[in-house]
Amino acid sequence: MNGVLANAATLDNYYFNENNSNTFRLGSYDSANYYLGYVYNMKVSNYALSNIAVPTTTCGCSACTTSGDCLIACNSTQYYEKSSKTCKSCNSTCLYGCARSDDCSLHQDQMCGTFSVLQSRSCLTCLDNAYNAPPCTCVGNSTYSATSRICECFTGYMSVNNTCIYCDRYIQAAEIKSGFSTTFVKLAFQFPVKIKIYGLTCDTIFPPEVTAKFGKGYSCNFEV
Repeated sequence: MNGVLANAATLDNYYFNENNSNTFRLGSYDSANYYLGYVYNMKVSNYALSNIAVPTTTCGCSACTTSGDCLIACNSTQYYEKSSKTCKSCNSTCLYGCARSDDCSLHQDQMCGTFSVLQSRSCLTCLDNAYNAPPCTCVGNSTYSATSRICECFTGYMSVNNTCIYCDRYIQAAEIKSGFSTTFVKLAFQFPVKIKIYGLTCDTIFPPEVTAKFGKGYSCNFEV
């Protein structure tokens, strides 16, 4: 372990015959005596190694992997901050650790709701108002909130079926003012609030029984 050969057994004229019913233990010989900790790297060879020393690498940390990455020595209530290469404390409400200071999720994707592995691009379901791109991404007209752990819809929008839609205000008939022009050829309507006129036509405002009274060749013009 760690480049130090502890025990070795050699069986001449024998091969390792692995069976599906065999039990393989790493760092243990029974259920009562075992190694507790992190295994950062394990290398298995099918031939005798002449040199088992761990190669020296530089990564800017106190300990490195053979590939040059930092070995994380944070405890269970800390997370590793890549920018400073130091262990930072999780929020006091996090009982099982965290991946960042904003929440108690262990997944690298902060918008991942459920997962089976901790890989950043392996998420089963995303949080509310987010879809799996991957990674999880907020739907349109929303932004992620670390406090509520959802993608909150913008002001004026509401969450419907995992989307953020514009909150339309339905104008009541009693709120509309109307009147004829001086020539009695035009009929003007005044609404109490601004309305979206994109794609708006006479037929989308008035029911057929009303437009039937307008006669032929009528048109609607909108001003804001």
